Amino acid sequence: MSVYDNAKAVLALSEPDPEYSQFILANKQPQLEFSYPLVQAVRQRTFAAEQQRTAKAIESGRLEECRTITMRDGFESEIRIHRPRVKPNDGSPLIVLAFGGGFVFGNVLQMGGTARILNDLYGATVVCISYRLAPEHPWPQSHEDAWDSLVWIAQHASSLGADANRGFVIGGASAGANISAVLAQRSLSDKLAVPLTGAWLNMPMIFKTAENVPEKYRPLYLSDEQNANVPGLLNKSALEYIRSAVKGNGFSAMFSPVNAERPHVGMPPVFIQACGMDVVRDDALVYERMLRDNGVKTKVVVYAGVPHGHQTLFPSLAKSKQAKFDTIEGIGELLGKTVSRTDVENAFIASAS
Repeated sequence: MSVYDNAKAVLALSEPDPEYSQFILANKQPQLEFSYPLVQAVRQRTFAAEQQRTAKAIESGRLEECRTITMRDGFESEIRIHRPRVKPNDGSPLIVLAFGGGFVFGNVLQMGGTARILNDLYGATVVCISYRLAPEHPWPQSHEDAWDSLVWIAQHASSLGADANRGFVIGGASAGANISAVLAQRSLSDKLAVPLTGAWLNMPMIFKTAENVPEKYRPLYLSDEQNANVPGLLNKSALEYIRSAVKGNGFSAMFSPVNAERPHVGMPPVFIQACGMDVVRDDALVYERMLRDNGVKTKVVVYAGVPHGHQTLFPSLAKSKQAKFDTIEGIGELLGKTVSRTDVENAFIASAS
């Protein structure tokens, strides 16, 4: 049983975190009106920032490279391979990461910071995938690209320097978490060359609307209304733009894992992170409950009183730092590896220097 299995406990998660409240009072946040010009501007700005961070990493001696792989329609999609500077004697586990951005922005460099920490602490080989974005390429293009990439990576793990038998985890944030959940579920029926051993889902969107939530769990699906107008990156207005751009089918297994013919049973362990003030908070909590009800090993951590994407938007907050550290520790647990919080903190410090 989880502490989040009753409506009262779930609703309390939206009580603003005091540190977050103080930050917002001192730093008024603009309310974004999503549009295609805004999406284009965000794409350009974030890619430029990621390029700078990547260049710094390369200068410090990081072992990483981009290459392209062929999708089912002949499109050449980019992946970025992050290798550990010191390869473990018993083999390098494999981690596949999918970026976030509501399926409308994001890029293959976005998860680089996380990948480098995973290189250092676990000796993992990390492959960041990319996928074509909406509205230019509506659903299911994003998920098809991601699946084709995952299949290719599983088939070529050894040539990438990884031993997937030492651990094979998929994960992502926001839209990347949705993709990771869908692919993990699909891998149970469409077998990969090596089976996944874990999934990390950070702020996942699992249901297109409340209509797609199984009736049994609807009493716990409250965040779409409770957090509809929260300030920040993602609220109901932003979701409406994303839904219109993506054109996903909420009843398809290629949009939500709960729609699979035999959902949940056989899933590898799943680590879920959620934000208390997030409009998709209860996507995470309801999905975790569904997995748990079907015998899947789960771990869920909720950061009460902060919004979607707080780790990126407000990195100085204590809960944002905690979430970043929890991500690394949680992925390690999926690999069967344990490190101390001090080791994680030191890895972040070293990576930033």
